[in-house]
Amino acid sequence: MGINEKYRRCAIIGLVLHLFTLAVLFVTIWNNLSLHPETNIGPIVYVLLLAAVIFAIASFVLYFRHTESASPVADDTVPVEVPSLPESTAEPGNKGFPAPYEVDLDMLAERIIPRSGQGFSLEKFIETIMINMASEFEITQGIFYLKNNKTGMFEAMSTYACASHEKPASFAPGEGLTGQAAKSRKILSLENLPDDYLDVVSGLGHHKARQLIIIPVLVNKETIGIIEISSFRKFGEEDEWVFKNLAKIIGNVLINRINLKNPQQ
Repeated sequence: MGINEKYRRCAIIGLVLHLFTLAVLFVTIWNNLSLHPETNIGPIVYVLLLAAVIFAIASFVLYFRHTESASPVADDTVPVEVPSLPESTAEPGNKGFPAPYEVDLDMLAERIIPRSGQGFSLEKFIETIMINMASEFEITQGIFYLKNNKTGMFEAMSTYACASHEKPASFAPGEGLTGQAAKSRKILSLENLPDDYLDVVSGLGHHKARQLIIIPVLVNKETIGIIEISSFRKFGEEDEWVFKNLAKIIGNVLINRINLKNPQQ
């Protein structure tokens, strides 16, 4: 039997005894008045009796409201201490489970994602995200693709420091590296790229990057965008974890922004 259950039974027994005692007291006074009419007992006694009954019932009700809001703990269980991490470090969609890295995703998202009230167009909004990501993660070049729901193609919405002045080509899911990342919904990371590799599989131009990362932007397990970035630095597992979860936050903000702008779609 749990501790709260024991207290609950004690409270019930206490209330019953309290009410029983008050009833006996009331009957005793009533009989005394009936047998000795000359006894003068003012109405204050009955008021006090009524107040005692109300107090007993109110205490009982408040006790139950308190115990129901508290989590029951069994007598024979030993509480296990779980390391507490900031709530923002939990994996999105897995709240209550500690994240593998102590990263404040909420604070990071605030530095990267513009406030919705700044009045940006969708293109300017995404461009600002790319600029902020470049500053935060030492990105040398980047492209943000957004899925066109009418055509099913991923179209470049913003570029950062790309060598070519031409807009990167659109692609379908499964087409090229970016299309494969969109289809698999998993981050694709390539290191130590050859000098001409980006010309073949990427729109990022003619430079020698140390690492290329293609990040799917997911909303409800559906790829709505792709963030393609390159850098001279090497990104580790923690960076990839941050990219993956940050992209989910970006995706939700974008969907909300698009739905507000086009409520009929």
